Amino acid sequence: MPQIVKKCSYRKIRLLLWGILFTCIGGLIVLWWFPSMLARAISEPMDYEPLPIVGVEMECFDETSPVVWSYCINKVATSENKTLVYHFHGRRGNATWWNDDTYYSGEVFRVWQAMGISPPTVVSISFGPLWLLKEQSLLDTFVDTVMPRIELSIGTPIDKRLVVGESMGGINALLVWLKTEAKFSGAAALCPPLPTISPMASLNEMVTYVSKKETSFKRAMMMIAIGRSFFNNERSWRENNPLEVVIRADLTEAGALYLTCGKLDDWGCMDGSLQLATVAKKRGASVEWYPREGGHCDIDPVSLAQFLGGTGLN
Repeated sequence: MPQIVKKCSYRKIRLLLWGILFTCIGGLIVLWWFPSMLARAISEPMDYEPLPIVGVEMECFDETSPVVWSYCINKVATSENKTLVYHFHGRRGNATWWNDDTYYSGEVFRVWQAMGISPPTVVSISFGPLWLLKEQSLLDTFVDTVMPRIELSIGTPIDKRLVVGESMGGINALLVWLKTEAKFSGAAALCPPLPTISPMASLNEMVTYVSKKETSFKRAMMMIAIGRSFFNNERSWRENNPLEVVIRADLTEAGALYLTCGKLDDWGCMDGSLQLATVAKKRGASVEWYPREGGHCDIDPVSLAQFLGGTGLN
């Protein structure tokens, strides 16, 4: 009887191991040949309803031209601040995410109140739960269509533009800062995932990257899937990767960059952010670098509120 039990146990273990092996192989096949399918699967819209910030008026609009996009205008009726802040949400989010009393944006708003800073108008933009402002694609749409349409609809004078984004939105904030010829007085990139390896890298290179502990295995696979869904080749990656773009950019006339990342962030944020901050300074940029002790999107609301409030910016 014990021998029968042992044989059954060994058989179950073998079946389990084979199941794990086939799952891994299947995952790699999807990752390599069908990345868009995997990227969409892990980027479904989040079922989350923000708690509105008291005192903030929000109007939201849906647009269909030249692509489907949406935006929400958030403002305080009594504010005389003429700064316009464009906000880019993180993966799985939407344009309503800025106006959330429980989010970092709610903390920023309370800092503005405590410091007596008139809140700027914040316009949150969305092209869906997963998007990237690539050149000759959504970036051109944002600059040529979205910005003029929004600024015309606001109908009030603007003395400076800022952009802020978290996670995926942080990447988009960096692309706007790097590629829009100083249209913005400043950009705040919060916890941007900045892998120091191409999504087209070899399997051996990816294993080496993950072993350096810049990111967890799970996050690395997710970033590779998303990267391979956005970029068809190495050239496209290099043209739209902030770590590559900053090397070639002249940033002497660019607005200030606010960059932050948590030391425990497992999305490949810290090493990439340090690299970007170092190169950006060498290219002539004014950089405010805020390393944090926590994980993904550990944000200091005080320094961010000062930056977005327009204080100290030319």
